[in-house]
Amino acid sequence: MKFDSNQDDSISFGPFVLKARSGELSRDGIPIKLPPQPFKVLLLLVENAGQLVTRKELHEQIWGADTFVDFDKGLNLCIAQIREALGDDAQSPHYIETLPRRGYRFMTEVRRGSTLFAPTEQTTQLPQPPPAGRLPFTITKSTALILSIIAFVLVAVLAVSYLRSPRIRSEVRTTQAKQMLLVLPFENLTNDPAQDYFSDGLTEEMITRLGSLEPKRLGVIARTTALTYKKTSKDIRQIGSELGVDYVLEGSVRREGGRLRITSQLIQVTDQTHLWAEAYERNETDVLDIQREVATRVASSLSLELLPSSSAEAAAGKLAKPEAYDAYLKGRYLVTKDTLEDLWRSLAYFDQAIAADPNFAPAYAAEVEALVLITDWTGSSAAVNLSKARAAALKAVELNPSYAEGYAALGAVQFWLEWNWRDAEKNFKRAVELNPYNPLTRLNYGRCLLARGQKEAGASEINEALKLDPVSLLTTGLGAFAQMNIGHYDAAIALSKRMLELEPKSRAARHCLFRAYMAKGSYLEALNINRELMQQDGAKPQELKVLDNGDPRDVLAAQFREALGQMKQSARKGEKVWTMYAAWLAISLGERDEAFQWLEKAASERAPSLVYLSVDPTWDPLRADARFARLSERTTL
Repeated sequence: MKFDSNQDDSISFGPFVLKARSGELSRDGIPIKLPPQPFKVLLLLVENAGQLVTRKELHEQIWGADTFVDFDKGLNLCIAQIREALGDDAQSPHYIETLPRRGYRFMTEVRRGSTLFAPTEQTTQLPQPPPAGRLPFTITKSTALILSIIAFVLVAVLAVSYLRSPRIRSEVRTTQAKQMLLVLPFENLTNDPAQDYFSDGLTEEMITRLGSLEPKRLGVIARTTALTYKKTSKDIRQIGSELGVDYVLEGSVRREGGRLRITSQLIQVTDQTHLWAEAYERNETDVLDIQREVATRVASSLSLELLPSSSAEAAAGKLAKPEAYDAYLKGRYLVTKDTLEDLWRSLAYFDQAIAADPNFAPAYAAEVEALVLITDWTGSSAAVNLSKARAAALKAVELNPSYAEGYAALGAVQFWLEWNWRDAEKNFKRAVELNPYNPLTRLNYGRCLLARGQKEAGASEINEALKLDPVSLLTTGLGAFAQMNIGHYDAAIALSKRMLELEPKSRAARHCLFRAYMAKGSYLEALNINRELMQQDGAKPQELKVLDNGDPRDVLAAQFREALGQMKQSARKGEKVWTMYAAWLAISLGERDEAFQWLEKAASERAPSLVYLSVDPTWDPLRADARFARLSERTTL
C-alpha cells in the first residue's frame, strides 16, 4: 500500500491516525510522540499490512544496506517504542506480530481516506487497543548472588535508538535556550586495544568537566549513550539528528613513549561548521591540562561563562600525577563494565591512584562508588566497607569542595551504609546542583527521596535519570526496581519489558517482572517468568515439570518453602545467607514472626536494601505490629 505524493497521506487504524510525510501520529486527535526512526518502521509495517516485513527488508529500507552498527538492538528498541505508543503488548499483540528470527507483521486493517486495506494474510484483527496501561527459586551459587543484587545486576549496553530523536531533546532540555552537546568517544589511535581504557576514560572525563561548566545553559549527553557511538560510521549530521544535539566534540588520542597527541574539534551540527580544531602534543603529565584547555575553548565558542572564580580548576580537580591518573582511568573503565569481578579489580587501581597522588579527589570518589556497589551486590554487612568508604568520601569533598561526584559519593555512604538520610539528601542535592547530568547521581537522589516518603519528587528525579541516559541498562534497571519498591508495579513491569525487548537474556528484567507480578497477584505470569529463569539456570525438563503440577500460587508457595528451608539450614551451619531474600520468602508465605526474625538480622547487618522498609508495600502486613515501628526507627537517623 504505497501513497501518491499528491494524495492525502493520512492513514488510520483503530483510533490512530498516521501522517506519512509530516511524521505525525495521533490517537483520537491527541498527538503521540514517536521518534523518527520508530515512525519509519511503523510506516513501513502499515504500508505492508498483513504481510511479513523481514528484518533484512527493515535493515535495508530504514537503516540502509551499508549500516551495520547496532541494527538488531536498534530495531528491537524501535518495536518496543512503537508498542508503547500504541498500547500494544508483545505477548498478546493487537497491532504488531513478531515472527521470531524472521520479522514483523502489522495485524489489523488500515484505511486511507474511505479506502479500506485489509490484511492480506490471515490474522487476528482487534481494532481497539488494550487499555493503557521474588526471585527465582533454583538455589545455585550464581543464582543466589543474583537474587540479592537484583537492584544492581544489569547487563551491558541497550540499543541506542531510543535516544536518537528530537523527542529526547525536548525531554532533556529544561529551557529553550539550553544548548546540547555530545562528546563522541575519543578514537584510540595507538593500535593497542589495551589502551581503550585511556581513550574511553578521556571521553568520560571530558563529559564530566563540560557538564560542570554552566549546567543551566549547556547540557551534555551521558557517558553510556556517548560510548554507543564508538567506531560509528555515521556522519555528524545524522548523529546530531538522532540525539537532538546542537554541537559535537570529537577527537582522537595517540599514546606512545610517554608522549600524548590529542586532537579535538567542536562542530556545529546544523551546517557541520568546525568552530575550532586543535592538536595537542605533550607529555603524559599534561593530560588534565589539555582537558582544561579543551573545556575552556568549548565554553568560549558557545559564549558560556565558566563557574565562578577557580571553578574551571575545581570542576575536575587539581592536576593529578600521571601514574595516579592512569590508574584511576583503569579503575573507572572496570567499574563501567558492571560486573562484581570487575568492581573488585577496580579497587586495586583506585588504591594505586591514591597512593601515587593522595590529593587526587576523583580517585577517592570513584572508590566510594565501587565500595557501595560491592556492599549491596554481595549482601555484605555495611560495617565491612563503611569505614573506608566514609573516609574516602570525606576526603574527596575536603580536597575539592566544588566536585559534584565528591558530594554524590558522600551522599551514597550516608544513604546506603549509614542510613543518615537527612544528610544524604542534602549532599545528593548539592551534587545535582553542581552537575545535573550525572544519571547515577540523579538516580541515587531520587531513591533517597523515595525512601524518605517523597514519592513524587523521587519519581521525578528517577525519570530525569532515565531521560539523561536511556540506553544504560544500569539506569533503566535501577529505575524499574525503584518503581517496584514503592508499589508502582505497572511502571516497573513496563520498564522491565522494555529491557527484554532490547536484551532478551536480561535476568535483571525477569527478576523485576517476577517480583512485580507476585505483588500484583498475577501468579501465572510470575510462574512463567520463574520458568524462564530456571531454564536460564540450566534446569532439566523433569525439573520444570513440577511447575505444571497444580495452581500457580500453590506451586510457587511450595518453591518458597523449599528455598526458605535451605536458607535456614545454611544459617545454622554459619554460612552466608541473604537475609532480605529470606525475609521476603517468609512474608510471602504469611510467616510474620519469621519475617521479623530475618528483618532484625538484616537490620543488625545494616543491609542496604532495608532503606525501603518504610515505603515498600511488601511489608504492609507487618506495619500494625509494634516490632515494625521499632525496626523503622533503626533504619533512619
